[in-house]
Amino acid sequence: MPETHGRGRITVGPSIPKDARPQERYFVALLLVITAMTYLDTLKYDFVYDDIGQILVNPFIKSWSYLPRYFLSPLWQHASPQALGNYYRPLFLLWSRVNYSMFKTQPFGWHATTVLLHLLVTGLVYLVVREMTVRAGVAWLTALIFGVHPIHHEVVAWVSGSTESLFATFFLAGFLAYLYSRKQRQVFFDDLFLRILWSGSSLQRDGDHIAYSRIYSWLDRRQG
Repeated sequence: MPETHGRGRITVGPSIPKDARPQERYFVALLLVITAMTYLDTLKYDFVYDDIGQILVNPFIKSWSYLPRYFLSPLWQHASPQALGNYYRPLFLLWSRVNYSMFKTQPFGWHATTVLLHLLVTGLVYLVVREMTVRAGVAWLTALIFGVHPIHHEVVAWVSGSTESLFATFFLAGFLAYLYSRKQRQVFFDDLFLRILWSGSSLQRDGDHIAYSRIYSWLDRRQG
């Protein structure tokens, strides 16, 4: 049975002991170092394939004046203005604009931020599994497998593949907010934050908002 602590606050399920968190930081740091070292060589890579069209010759990412068009047009509109497209990636365009403002067309900086984005996602995997299982070892191993698994090589080594990491960042952050909201029952603000994050991730993948609403409803029914 849930326990009520104060007004409008309900703790559901086991909680993570506070004294366990400080020592976990060293293991999380080790996790991120191992993951970073796995992809260290990607910092030497150049732009390839879609990077040419989406970054090097894309006028949309070279000026903030194009910002509104990120949310109103498909990703490849600069290359085919009259074509109808459904490849909608406004957050990737925004991410590219920020990167371009810092690094211009120097690939090292772009690859560095792509690796950092993957580290962020790996850290979020750890937090989600930690919150779900309350077992640091399970969370650490899960996040390590996620971080260094070869299936993610393209996502990290290819700058244009960062769309997947952007999606995962918003989705996992939203799911983590959901777990926190179910535990603490800060229903309005946490659920609002959750929906904002999941809406953000849906801007990276076509039609994913439908899947999110189904996942959210299913989880909410399980919690009662």
